[in-house]
Amino acid sequence: MRWIRLGALVGLAPCVLWAQPAPSTQAPAWMAGCWRAVTGVRMVEEWWMPPVGDVMPGMGRTTGEARTMETEQLRIARVGDRLVYIAHPSGQRETEFTATTVSPSEAVFENAQHDFPRRIAYARAGADSLTATVGNPGGRTFTLRFARVRCDHA
Repeated sequence: MRWIRLGALVGLAPCVLWAQPAPSTQAPAWMAGCWRAVTGVRMVEEWWMPPVGDVMPGMGRTTGEARTMETEQLRIARVGDRLVYIAHPSGQRETEFTATTVSPSEAVFENAQHDFPRRIAYARAGADSLTATVGNPGGRTFTLRFARVRCDHA
């Protein structure tokens, strides 16, 4: 954690404030791979390529009852001095969510101006599972529990 000596900055008696470290601008490589969450007849799949350079491409699809319900182009990219999650769901415009937390076990992205969702949070739960919590703080939210699957869909 970084700290700031406020007194030295404003000429007051020395005191120390703790500041949150800036989120990493490195993509969460632990998300790379193929993931599947199944709830009832609905299946959500996400495929993330390992990060190379400034981008980690991904894609998703939701299927149910033998039909595709939604597809989504995804990417996590370094844009200037920040890391962003860029989602382009089928039939909608592209939206950016800025990283607020990136660690070896969690990646949180937020966009307070977006209607829904405003927050997308991935949490690593061991080598072969992760959760994605999607929603609005204090409002509608859902969690997907993903298991790692083989990437041999060909």
